[in-house]
Amino acid sequence: MHFSPVWLDALATENGRLLVPLTNAERWGGFLMITRSANDLCRYAARFVGRVGIIPCVGGRDPAAEESLTAALAKGDFTAIRSLRRAPEEPDDTCWLAGEGWWLSTTPVPKPC
Repeated sequence: MHFSPVWLDALATENGRLLVPLTNAERWGGFLMITRSANDLCRYAARFVGRVGIIPCVGGRDPAAEESLTAALAKGDFTAIRSLRRAPEEPDDTCWLAGEGWWLSTTPVPKPC
């Protein structure tokens, strides 16, 4: 489970959306909707949209990422997620789950003025 920078960079600049399944070793988890704003390449709105079960493909699972997701779920469920943040921003105390070059936050993306 990861967010490829290529996927995020390919989103339309205004309201581009990506639906991502986040599942752990038990193959169950949730769908996360990521939405890009026009002027922000580091912060994306994110929200839980439903439960999902995924049948794994060969080479499609990462045991370390599954472990991290299981630990995050033990702290709180998917409904706490409000945004996806990318480097150079560093995870802070609102971090729900972090991966290489990205992290999920419980804080929403600020609305533009």
